[in-house]
Amino acid sequence: MLIRHLEDCPEIIAGDWTRLRELLHPGRNPGEYRYSLAHAILPGVAVAYLLQGNLMVGALVAAVIVALGIGFFTRQGAVKEDTAIGILFAASLSLGVMLISSIRSYAVDLSHILFGDVLGVSPADLWLTAGLGVFVLRTIAVLYKQFLVVSFDPILAATLR
Repeated sequence: MLIRHLEDCPEIIAGDWTRLRELLHPGRNPGEYRYSLAHAILPGVAVAYLLQGNLMVGALVAAVIVALGIGFFTRQGAVKEDTAIGILFAASLSLGVMLISSIRSYAVDLSHILFGDVLGVSPADLWLTAGLGVFVLRTIAVLYKQFLVVSFDPILAATLR
C-alpha cells in the first residue's frame, strides 16, 4: 500500500501538467504514455535477463529508447504522436514477447514485469520509489516556469529556445 502512495504523489503532479496540456491542446491523449510504457520496457527486461544483467537498467534503457523514438518520429512529421505511440509500443511489446519466448527455461516468468507483483516489493524498492518521486517533484519545481510556458503557449516556448 505504501508503494502505491509513493508512486501517486509525483504521478498526480506530473499528470496534472499532461492533463492541462490535453485541455489546452485537444487531440492528444497523455494517458497513453502512462498506461503503455510498461509494455515498452519488456524487450529491455528480456535482453537484460538473457545477458544476466540488471532488469531495472534494461527496463530504463528500453523506456528511453521508445520515448526517444516517439519524439523522433513525431518531430520528423512523418506520423502523429498517437500513431507513433501505438506503433512503437506494439512493436516493443511484440519484440519483448518474442525474446521471452526464446528463453527455454520454465523457471523464468517475466510476466510479473507486465502485471506487477505486490508481494515482491522490498524495502529497497520503497526507497528507490521515494527517491525517484523526490527527483520528479524537484525537477517539476525547478522547471516550473518552462512547464508553464510550454503548457499555455507552445509557440512562444519554441521561440524562446
